[in-house]
Amino acid sequence: MKTWSTILPAVLFAGSAWAQGVYDKMGPDMGAGLRNVAKAEKTHWAKGVVKSVNVEKGEAMISHEAVQSLGWPAMTMSFRVRDRALLGKFTPGKKVEFELAKQGQGYVVVGAR
Repeated sequence: MKTWSTILPAVLFAGSAWAQGVYDKMGPDMGAGLRNVAKAEKTHWAKGVVKSVNVEKGEAMISHEAVQSLGWPAMTMSFRVRDRALLGKFTPGKKVEFELAKQGQGYVVVGAR
């Protein structure tokens, strides 16, 4: 009769081998997505009006409404835009919804619609 001390390692090895096989079949893109789930950054959405854009610095001055998720009151701030391709969505006078993420001691714009 086999004891748990001989059966358990075999069961655990078979389970981990099966999981590795599934992971391998997913391909590099899907596997990378699963590995990065825990690294997803917390973001916050805000609404405001673009006051100015500084393309050279990659920044936009925005007069935004209160941001409840951050406990911020309405104010006008200059935000660095992480991806300069987003700067095309910011033109002075335009109403925007923008997504913020913490970076260092401040917040940067990571999305806009």
